[in-house]
Amino acid sequence: MRVRLLAYAALLLLLLAPTAWAVDIDIRHTDGTKTPLGGTGAVADVSLASLISCEDQTNNLCMTSGGAVRGTEGNLINSAVGNATSAAFTLPTGSKSITARITGAGAVAQVITIYGGTSSGMAAATSTVLCTITLSGTSGAAGTADMCPVMTAPVLFYIAVTSGSSGTPTTILTGTY
Repeated sequence: MRVRLLAYAALLLLLLAPTAWAVDIDIRHTDGTKTPLGGTGAVADVSLASLISCEDQTNNLCMTSGGAVRGTEGNLINSAVGNATSAAFTLPTGSKSITARITGAGAVAQVITIYGGTSSGMAAATSTVLCTITLSGTSGAAGTADMCPVMTAPVLFYIAVTSGSSGTPTTILTGTY
């Protein structure tokens, strides 16, 4: 009798216990909205390993959310340039932006166009324009600055092309990701 009573109690506990494996998973978008995984609100068959992933980024950072990690100032370009094309550079996947700043003595101006492509030997003429930044003004130590809108394009390589340079600008290009 006692064994049967314990068996009934155990069965009752199993039936009433919440299922630890039934989880609703929402996808959070960069605009702050959320949608259920799969779009239905149904429980998804997903392993935890697929939810937490990252890449080895600069300084061994593992990014699992949309926080911003700023690159060192001038980590892409930090030199006196007139009209020129940078070497190809890479940025981590996910949301990112590029900030441009020019400094110099007196009036300086420059247009900086960011291109994306799939080859480290990419050429601007055959690549996709991702952003154009136009800077001008009377510069000094602080310089004038602007930035690209947030980019999520899955490009492998980037180049920066400076044009329309006037004065003697020093171009400082920094990645924010």
